[in-house]
Amino acid sequence: MVTCPNCESDELDLIEKDSDDRRHIRCVQCGHDWWRGEAKRAPQPRTINDHRAAFEAAHQLAPGRKAVVDGLKAEFLTRRPGADDDVVEYWTRYQQIFSRDGLPRCNPRDLKDFANTETGARPGNMSVFNTAWNELGDEEAARRTRSTIEYLLYGPDTTPLEDRLTNLIEGRHADEMRGFKESLLTKVLCIVQPERFLPILIYSSEAGGKRQIANLVFGLSLPPQDRAQRPIGRLITWSNDLLVEHAGTGFESLQHMSDFLWWAKYEVREGPVPRGVTNHTGKYRELWRWLTSRREDEVRTTFAEIEAVLREPLPPSSRAHVPHWHGYEGSAVARAIADAGWRASDVNLTAETVTFVRTT
Repeated sequence: MVTCPNCESDELDLIEKDSDDRRHIRCVQCGHDWWRGEAKRAPQPRTINDHRAAFEAAHQLAPGRKAVVDGLKAEFLTRRPGADDDVVEYWTRYQQIFSRDGLPRCNPRDLKDFANTETGARPGNMSVFNTAWNELGDEEAARRTRSTIEYLLYGPDTTPLEDRLTNLIEGRHADEMRGFKESLLTKVLCIVQPERFLPILIYSSEAGGKRQIANLVFGLSLPPQDRAQRPIGRLITWSNDLLVEHAGTGFESLQHMSDFLWWAKYEVREGPVPRGVTNHTGKYRELWRWLTSRREDEVRTTFAEIEAVLREPLPPSSRAHVPHWHGYEGSAVARAIADAGWRASDVNLTAETVTFVRTT
């Protein structure tokens, strides 16, 4: 029973109840009033650092998989001890262009070329960006592209980089450049911050994004995008940092590490050659690997997606001659397709699409 601490009377009135669950009480007998109970501490909202820590804790590398990755890394570093020099020169130039001083004064042509050049990182099909550029004209398109890059790199400190990235991808920045989305934004980051960001430009893609590489190389199941719970900018940056952490040291640069991850995503799962498949060691082995890994019987894709798998351009004749996709003796691309147990069908040179049909 509650009694007055002054006169021990139990004749009490409740004056008010506070939001922190304390009660203001008055004694009817002596008039003494007091607050009873301890204030309950209001739960603190989770910060972005809390969410990031939870993401990292949920995706730790199993010891057995680490041994596999370490073995692959040792093999890769023996084969390819360094990265490409032309990438370093190109990125150094754009680091100056994207600096605080360089960005306002840079030539519009440099900005358009950046979106359409594949040195060190392949952003994929840029038709939306190029169409927007042509519609707006050089001056306005360059202004919007500068504004987009400036917000990404130098935006308000009150908005973390991860969330600025989300805002740009989801169209919440007023002055954004149309078509300058995930792949180009990530390309900016990996050039300006080459010590942090890998030149793997998409979070999730059939051709292989960060999510797929995390699964194939490290055995990690990263979550799909969820606009409310898992904003895309956070998934992009946190998955990048996770891949860098788990790949470990020994690489000349993150460009070099990226080459390892692209290579390892096939090596780690490659076993005996299936029945009906011919082991292929030619220039387009990555296409062969991609097709042999498919489980469906028909795959419709684009030339750009194939180039993302290859990580290099298709030969010019593949865009000029339909037979290039079929002639086993005269086409290295066709040999890779056939050796994987597939054939090309419905090749459309105008739309740059092709359907692969399983033959085995």
